[in-house]
Amino acid sequence: LANTAGAPLVKLIENKNLGHGFELEIEKGIPVGSGLGGSAASAVASVLAANELLADKMNRDELIKYALIGETVATGAKHGDNVIPCLNGGLTLITSLEPLRIIDLPVPSIHSVVLFPHISIKTSDARNILKKEVDLLSHTNAQAQLAGFLSGLYTQNPEVMKEHLEDVIIEPQRSRLIPGFEDAKRLALELGAIGFGISGSGPTMFCWASSEQSAKNIEKEVTKVLQKSHEKVSSWSGEISLHGAQIV
Repeated sequence: LANTAGAPLVKLIENKNLGHGFELEIEKGIPVGSGLGGSAASAVASVLAANELLADKMNRDELIKYALIGETVATGAKHGDNVIPCLNGGLTLITSLEPLRIIDLPVPSIHSVVLFPHISIKTSDARNILKKEVDLLSHTNAQAQLAGFLSGLYTQNPEVMKEHLEDVIIEPQRSRLIPGFEDAKRLALELGAIGFGISGSGPTMFCWASSEQSAKNIEKEVTKVLQKSHEKVSSWSGEISLHGAQIV
């Protein structure tokens, strides 16, 4: 019950009165506390695999319901911002969990860069440093940023996306946990990135680029900057996948 992959299946067996159990073996390359959604990946993988063995297959909403149980084990709170995109693919806007409301957003022709300095940040620690209240001005600013960003997606306008891809509430509080963050962000934007931010609770960072060449250049140069603060930095770049988790 303490494992993000096992907990959903325990509940699945109970709810559906299955006459069998499941044996799990997990092999993944996502470090713990990296901000890369490792707990969600385990939860989604176990639920998706188990579904293949069921005579009565679960639909997407049911898969999400059980995957969320795994995410709750990891973070202590039920939130869908990792498991739902993992199952769905593309870009998703989650407006409600109960009842479940998911909006599939337009996916722009961009390349994403992911940078992982090899340090660990526990999600619980990253949550504990956050202020318990958000002032009205910050809240209004955040809503304006979201609205502008969504407008950029629907109009496929990279300049509008760039102007509004900014976390004005959480990032200023959590960025101090990531040495070299400000220098990395500054350089990425100077090199033409369409926004730069923290992935999950960190320390992983991400940015968008308008082309593969731009993404590769940002990945190379920003990695150099981060290496001044970290012994090891891993990086990846590529297009946003339109497909969620799949059985292979």
